[in-house]
Amino acid sequence: MYKTWKALALAASLPWAGIGMAQEVTPSRPGPQQSFEAEPSTTEGSGLWSGEQPPADMAVAGGTPATTEPCQRTKAMPPEGCPEDYGPAHCITDPPGCWGSVGFIAMTRSQYENNPLFDPVGDSPAWYDATFGGYSWGTGLDLRLGFRDPSDRLFDGWEARYFGIDGAGSSGWANTGSDWTLPGDSQVWPQAIFRAGMDSRLQSVEWNLQHDAERATFTWLAGFRWLQFDDFLWGGAASSPDEGVAFQVSTGNTLYGGQGGFSIAIVKDNTPLEVDVRLKGGLYANSSSGEWTMTAVTPSTFRNLRGTDSATELAFVGDFEFSFVYRITERWSAVLSYEALWLQGVSVAGDQSELGRLLNNTTGLSTSEAAWFSGLNVGMRFRW
Repeated sequence: MYKTWKALALAASLPWAGIGMAQEVTPSRPGPQQSFEAEPSTTEGSGLWSGEQPPADMAVAGGTPATTEPCQRTKAMPPEGCPEDYGPAHCITDPPGCWGSVGFIAMTRSQYENNPLFDPVGDSPAWYDATFGGYSWGTGLDLRLGFRDPSDRLFDGWEARYFGIDGAGSSGWANTGSDWTLPGDSQVWPQAIFRAGMDSRLQSVEWNLQHDAERATFTWLAGFRWLQFDDFLWGGAASSPDEGVAFQVSTGNTLYGGQGGFSIAIVKDNTPLEVDVRLKGGLYANSSSGEWTMTAVTPSTFRNLRGTDSATELAFVGDFEFSFVYRITERWSAVLSYEALWLQGVSVAGDQSELGRLLNNTTGLSTSEAAWFSGLNVGMRFRW
């Protein structure tokens, strides 16, 4: 009689166990407050799930409903690629969905040629260029929007980005030390204090498709990009109230074309921290334009000159980004990145090879110059 009652109580505590039990459960003799609940068995042929998630409406031992939500940590069924002791915020295998980020970007710039703004007469070197004081930091916003759906399709996601910076400039003064000329100009000016300043603005819009080559640790990138790079230079010197020169040069570059590259996840699996390296490059059609003015006054002469020029040339843009992404919650992440942008084949206001000839309209705008931007980006990313 006791054995029959014991078997019925055991069967009542396992309503979903099915038939064909291969493992015998032998509970101890019941006490006043003891019931006969058995731990689920994962033995093959037991009729329980074996490494697969049970149906959503199935109750596990203890009365807690099982969940089918991705990245949910349970002792019974940890998601693939995520350890049991990590919470939902640290699951790297995201379900398909969208994400967006807002960041603050700060970049400075340098030049390659740094052609002089004036030439001292005699044996003195022509050292004074547009980077005399070092460039300040230009700042702006970095906005991104993307969609990820890793699958067997050709593309596993896409990403759109806009960023813009303004205020990356330089200014200062220097004593010419002797008589001097503008490079390429025959007019000789007496010793004076030469002052100059420069300002740059950069905007970028891009859209890239993504294809995962290996478990989302290596991703190919291909897409389109538009950039607008504007540069402004002013300068001049006056040796007396009725003798001096002042000039302004402004250039604009509109670049549009295709690019390709890749992204590598250096640290990703099973940690809340992700470290990504991105490298992109492409060829662009560059529509360059320039405008300049010069006013030169001596006791006997007065010149007020103005000129314009434009050209369409082939340019190259290279982009390197090194990012740290820390998962705060399942949906929110903090982002810190370093980025370097190289523009080759553009017109730069402060880097014209012979400024004096340009201002006198005896030569055209140089579009074979280069500019390098680099800086930091701090932001927040949200996934939904």
